[in-house]
Amino acid sequence: MSHSPLATISVPANPSNFTYGRPNGGITKITVHHMAGVLSAERCGQIFQVEGRGGSSHYGIGLNGEIGYYVEEENTAWTDSNWDSNIHSVTIENSNCENGGDWAVSDATFNSLVKLCADIAKRNGLGKLVVGQNLTWHSMYAATSCPGNYLRSKMDELASRANAINYPTPAPTPTPTPSTGIKVGDKVTLKNWVDYYGTPLMQTRDFYYVSEINGDRAVLRADGMDGVVYCAANTNNLVKVGGATPAPAPKPATINVGDTVIVNGAGTAASDGTGAKTAVYTNQPMKVISIYNNHYACNQYNQDGGVTGWWDASQVRLA
Repeated sequence: MSHSPLATISVPANPSNFTYGRPNGGITKITVHHMAGVLSAERCGQIFQVEGRGGSSHYGIGLNGEIGYYVEEENTAWTDSNWDSNIHSVTIENSNCENGGDWAVSDATFNSLVKLCADIAKRNGLGKLVVGQNLTWHSMYAATSCPGNYLRSKMDELASRANAINYPTPAPTPTPTPSTGIKVGDKVTLKNWVDYYGTPLMQTRDFYYVSEINGDRAVLRADGMDGVVYCAANTNNLVKVGGATPAPAPKPATINVGDTVIVNGAGTAASDGTGAKTAVYTNQPMKVISIYNNHYACNQYNQDGGVTGWWDASQVRLA
C-alpha cells in the first residue's frame, strides 16, 4: 500500500481501470490533470469505480481542497493517454471552480496540490521539481486541453512552492551580540555621559544600579535597585564599579540668569528646596530668572514673568 498521508478519502478504482504494478517503469514524475468540472474528491473517485471506464488516477483534489486516493502509487493509473508516461507518473486530478474558460481551480484546491506534490516528490526521491521534467501535465503527452490554461499558467508557482516545503531556505544565523558582562544588580558608571539615545547627561552619583536589561538597553537607578530611575543606557557604554576607569564626567556648563535651560522633575517654592512642589516637568524649556545657593529660579514662559519654581543644579541643563 503506497499513498500520501495527506489523502484522507479512499475511493478505490475498479481493477479494470488500472494496471497492477509498474511494468518496465518506476516513478520519475508527477502529472497534473483537471476534472473538467466542479467535483468533490469522492465524486471524482466514483467515476473510476465504474467497470470498464478505461481510465483512472492516483489522486483527486476536490473543490474544497480535500484529497482522495483511487489507485495506489505502486500501481499504474490510466490517466495520461500515453502508456510510457503512465508507467512513470503519479497522476493528480484537480476539481475546477468554474466550467469552461481557462478552467480555473480554487485556492483551496491549488494549495492542496502544492502540498501533495511536495509529499509525492519527497517520498519517491524525485528531488527538486522542475517544470516540464519531473513536474508535467496531461497535454504534454496527448492532444488535449487538460489541465486547462489556468493550471498550465501556475506550473512555475506550483514547483516553487512545493520545493520550498521540501527545501526551505535556512533562516539567517543571527549575529550574536557581544557580551558586555553587565547584568542586573551590577553597580556601574558610564564611559561616556550620554543616555541610550545619545542625549548628554549630568553625573549625579558615583555609581548607579542596573535594574533591568533588554538587549543592549539597561535601566539605571540611583541609590539602590528600587531607587529613582536615572536613565536608560547602552550596555556597551557601562563599566562596572571597580573595573576599567571610566571617562571623567563632563563639567557642568555655567548657567547664567537669562539662559534657556531644560528642566526635569518637580521644583519647589523656595530657593533652599523647601516649600510646595511644582508640577513634574519633563524636558521642559524655561528661562532662568534668578540663581541662589546652586538653585535656579525658572519661568516657563519668559524672563519677566513670575517664578514657576526653583530647581537644583541636578535638574537643569543648558538647552
